[in-house]
Amino acid sequence: MILVDAHVHLHRCFSPEHFLNAAADNVAAAARGMGLPASTPGMLLFTHAAGDDAFGGLRTGSVGHWSLSATQEPISMRAHRDEAPPLTLVAGRQIATAEGLEVLALGAAGPFADHEPMETTIDAVRAQDGIPVLPWGFGKWWRRRGAIVQRLAADRARFPLLFLGDSAGRPRIAPRPRLLAQAERLGRAVLPGTDPLPISGEENKAGRLIFRVERELDTERPFADLMHWLKHRDISPPAFGVYEGTRTFIRRQIEMQLRKRWPAK
Repeated sequence: MILVDAHVHLHRCFSPEHFLNAAADNVAAAARGMGLPASTPGMLLFTHAAGDDAFGGLRTGSVGHWSLSATQEPISMRAHRDEAPPLTLVAGRQIATAEGLEVLALGAAGPFADHEPMETTIDAVRAQDGIPVLPWGFGKWWRRRGAIVQRLAADRARFPLLFLGDSAGRPRIAPRPRLLAQAERLGRAVLPGTDPLPISGEENKAGRLIFRVERELDTERPFADLMHWLKHRDISPPAFGVYEGTRTFIRRQIEMQLRKRWPAK
């Protein structure tokens, strides 16, 4: 059994050790909430933006009290700390598309070109043996862009391996986005993740919304084993976690808008 956060950012403003400590604590809490041992391992699927490489920056042998070791995959590594659940870290990218949407490239570090059409971007992810995910984002699945997501999710012949992504940043009082339910009716699985924002306090978020893989993954090729498991799923895996409170959601949206208008120097 392994618990997976499918949308993780280790932003430059985060302390890597604090980030890993919080992720381990959240994975242990999720395991207990699902009736599993607190030692149940976790997996963090990194999705860094162009110009960032948090995964590559962790290849130092240790991060504080955490020891990092390589697997037989260049895109994954193991992280261990005494009295914490072991974590598997997997490289990936978050790619901006021409339509103003995003595609997550899980398990594929690129390089990828931003601002290409959605179809081109999904094909590029698959060409690098990555898992393409269309993640929910506030306001991004409305009107024209929502119709694009709906069209792509419905095209099983063109995109047999494609997932939609849910986010812990979604307000818990809001109804579940209809496109997630529509995708599931079409046999597309939804992969949840936390999607931490580059704001103080968000470094505590990784691991708060996870899905459960009901098998043990190969410790030397964990991502390849995860992909094999996902390829044979036409229903969403069991998920567990918490979504954003209303006040926090509103505050975070305001902070992000302020950052866009007055970026830090």
